[in-house]
Amino acid sequence: SIDGAHKEKVIGTFINDVPNDRNTIRVVRTDGTWLYEGYYAYGELYGKGRISYNMTNPECGIKDSLIYEGNLVANQPHGEGHAEIHLKDIPKGIWYFFRYGIRLEDVPGEKNAEIHMTGKFDNGNFVEGRIETSYGLTIEGSFKEKELYNGKLTKTYNDNGALVGYKAISL
Repeated sequence: SIDGAHKEKVIGTFINDVPNDRNTIRVVRTDGTWLYEGYYAYGELYGKGRISYNMTNPECGIKDSLIYEGNLVANQPHGEGHAEIHLKDIPKGIWYFFRYGIRLEDVPGEKNAEIHMTGKFDNGNFVEGRIETSYGLTIEGSFKEKELYNGKLTKTYNDNGALVGYKAISL
């Protein structure tokens, strides 16, 4: 097991019982919840790769599926990448959630939501690029401390009205 807690099927080269392969290695948990395709060094994910998982949050019941494709360093998205997140069965009263170090707000009480994050990641946090949601929120710029630091936020409503805001750093 890569993390010691799950049964996994690993296809690739091992050195001292840890995955270590310059060729693509595949990891699939036997319960089907997680997949990684890419490079391993000393048991950690490095280089270009793809991570996907499906899980249900035991506290609120939200079904969460994610696909991340891009660069990885020591198991974390780092460098250029794209994350596609699908949330299902969102209970009423959930108005925000966190992904990759960013607080995404204004979840409209919809049952389902889709989020795309394209840009630059730093040690697992989204730091620069574009976020688009299925509920009309688009944020583009640089991010710091869970929010937009410098850039543009657009919220489009069902009646095609829009709210546009800018946040700029003072130099």
